[in-house]
Amino acid sequence: MAAVPLAALAAGYTAFLFGQAEGRDLWQSPTLLWDLLAQAMMAGGGALLIVAQFAGLEPDAVGVFAGAFVVGTVAHLVLLAVEFGGRHASAGAAVAARVAVRGRY
Repeated sequence: MAAVPLAALAAGYTAFLFGQAEGRDLWQSPTLLWDLLAQAMMAGGGALLIVAQFAGLEPDAVGVFAGAFVVGTVAHLVLLAVEFGGRHASAGAAVAARVAVRGRY
């Protein structure tokens, strides 16, 4: 169980590092920490669901992994909608979001 707080700390530190990257306006978002935590939950839950198929874990453990995957995925989708549908702190971030949603990407 020590992996859970370590994963949260790694996601938080990554958000801090991305926040230092002044050349990427979308990384200056106030939701970046929460989005990286949601992504960590989503990726961790999904990876553990795959491992659980081969490890023969208890159904309760598989339920926890599935719950983490679903909660992380829903949280990530909500945060994406907020990020790309809301206002942005700078003109560069607004352009980057518009290109990502409606542009060539």
